[in-house]
Amino acid sequence: MNFRELPLEGTTPGSVALSRKPHFGPLNTPGNLECPRLEMIKEMKVKGYHAVPLETRGRVLGVLEVFDRKEVHRDSE
Repeated sequence: MNFRELPLEGTTPGSVALSRKPHFGPLNTPGNLECPRLEMIKEMKVKGYHAVPLETRGRVLGVLEVFDRKEVHRDSE
């Protein structure tokens, strides 16, 4: 598994960490111009993207991201 620190500004994972709100849906590539992984993600042909902040005791430790190569419609459960 490959872990990498990402900048908070200009990336979807960064906005999830800062806002502490999850993101579900397509990965908004124009809003991620500063993302160093953008080319790799484009090559993976990601259709669906889900990101949730990982928090403990009021502190954000990171962001869990899930990439789907097919469009998957999920509900709140």
